[in-house]
Amino acid sequence: MKYAFSVIAICAILFTGCKEIKELPGSYEVVEVNGQDISGQGVTLNIKMNDYGNRIYGNNGCNEYGGSITTDEEGKVTLGQLLSTKMYCQEKAQLETKFMTQLNKVDQYRISDDLLLLLDQNGNIIIKSKKLDE
Repeated sequence: MKYAFSVIAICAILFTGCKEIKELPGSYEVVEVNGQDISGQGVTLNIKMNDYGNRIYGNNGCNEYGGSITTDEEGKVTLGQLLSTKMYCQEKAQLETKFMTQLNKVDQYRISDDLLLLLDQNGNIIIKSKKLDE
C-alpha cells in the first residue's frame, strides 16, 4: 500500500511540475529561433483570440510587433502583414531581423508539453516558445 501511494505521489509531482499548454492563446517567451538559443533576450510572443479578432504581438528584442493570425484544427497558421515600431537597437539588430524573418515563414504550429513550436511549410521547427505564467 505504501508503495502504491509513493508511486502515485511521485507521478503527481512530476506531472504538475510542468505546465502543459492546452490551447494556443497566451503569452510566451521565445527561447529558440532557427536552432539558436535566445532565452533571456526579451523576445516575446502573445496570441489573443476573441470576438474582436485574432492577434499576434510581442517584442522582437528591440521593437514591438503585431498583426493578425488565423489557425485551423490541423495546426495550419496564416499570419497577416506584421507591423513593428522602428527603433534602432544596434546590439539586437541581428536578433530582431532573424526573429522577424522566421516569424514571417511560419506555416503551422504544434504544442509539445510547455512549448509552442512554430514550423515552416516543410515542417521544420523555426521558433520555440515557452508558455509564461499568466
